[in-house]
Order: sequence, then structure tokens, then C-alpha cells
Amino acid sequence: MRKKISDIISGFKISYKQYILQSLLATIVILAVFSLLKMERPLITISIGATVFIIFAMPENVTASFNNVVGGHLTGFIVGYFFTLIPHTSFFLSALIYSLAIGLSFFIMVACNVEHPPASATALGVVMNGFSLKAGFVFFISIAVLLMVRRYFKRYLRCLVYKQSH
Repeated sequence: MRKKISDIISGFKISYKQYILQSLLATIVILAVFSLLKMERPLITISIGATVFIIFAMPENVTASFNNVVGGHLTGFIVGYFFTLIPHTSFFLSALIYSLAIGLSFFIMVACNVEHPPASATALGVVMNGFSLKAGFVFFISIAVLLMVRRYFKRYLRCLVYKQSH
């Protein structure tokens, strides 16, 4: 059921400082990531944007944990790399390879218990954009910076996502 606008406004009035703090932290961290990557591989930055949301909007969620963020993105990066080795010369073959990269990254993350939804986009970004050791290095430095900020500010971070009622 949708929340009434008055409920949303009253919730915001109570937690507006948290919303502002966590949104500013997310903005600063993603600006640093974009600066580090220099938009060389723009498709893999999409998954980092989603990771920023999870870490700063749902910091206690299992998908925001160190193991899940690192393990998930590492899975996505490796799967994406292997799919870059398969030539895809037609639209259908490209679509198939992109879909398989997402599906395999999903499968491995779930099997290894390192679920991090944005990491499937990492696999897709790598296979679509091509593999670059430099981009991979900067990508994981960016993830490390993101996790260090989360750890340093952890005591100030609160879950900003409303619980769903059944």
C-alpha cells in the first residue's frame, strides 16, 4: 500500500538530518569514484552508483556488507572478463552473451553467498565496455574507498528505506 504524502513528510521531518548526511556522503563518494575512473569505462560506474545507494541508504543490509560488496563485484568483474573473450558479432549473439554474463554472475554470487545486486551490472559493464586492467584496478580502489567511508561513518548511518508491511 502506498504511503500518504503526509506520512512521507512527517517521516522526513523526523530524519531529515540523516537523509542530508547520507545523501551528501553518497554524492561525495561517487564524485571521487567518477574522478578516479575519469569516465574511461562509464558502464562499470553504473554498478558503483547502485552500490553507493545500498551502502548509504541500507547500511545494515547484508548486501551492503564488506564480503558481499567485494565478493559480488569481484564475481561480476571476473564473469564479465571471461565473456569478453567470446566474440559477439551479431545483435542476437551480443544479447545472448550479455544475458549469460548477468545470469552466471547471479548464479555464482548466490552459490558463494556474496549477493550484491549491482554486481550483475558490473559483469554487464565489463562485457559491454571491454576489459581493462587499469579500469579494474581503479574500480576496486573505488570500492575500497566506498567501504572505508562506510566503516568510518558507520555509527552515523541509519537505514533510510522504509520497512514494507505485508
